[in-house]
Amino acid sequence: MSQETIGTINIAAREKLDNLVFVVNCNLQRLDGPVRGNGKIIQELEAVFRGSGFGVSLK
Repeated sequence: MSQETIGTINIAAREKLDNLVFVVNCNLQRLDGPVRGNGKIIQELEAVFRGSGFGVSLK
């Protein structure tokens, strides 16, 4: 997960945004390293969102 992604989530929490939509494209293609499974990526993002105080709804 990129630092930009984590930074964006932290800024949204700091600014007290209450309706945040985050679209994740898990096409399993990367140029900069090994690919992790979709479930792992989603779990990591969920943990970051929850850690920043957001409720998470996976659809």
